[in-house]
Amino acid sequence: MNDQGAWLIEQLTQLIKSEKSYEQRAVWQGLKTLVQQQQVRLNQIKSEIDGKLWNHEQW
Repeated sequence: MNDQGAWLIEQLTQLIKSEKSYEQRAVWQGLKTLVQQQQVRLNQIKSEIDGKLWNHEQW
């Protein structure tokens, strides 16, 4: 996870903890889940690119 992703997740966690409205907490939680999933996909894509660059048969 990159620094921006970690920072955003931390900020969303703080918002979830401090929010009194159930509906708003649900929105923040949904956004946090989306950011976490995007971070996983970003790491997968980076690993795929790295793997393809090192595979000399696909050059």
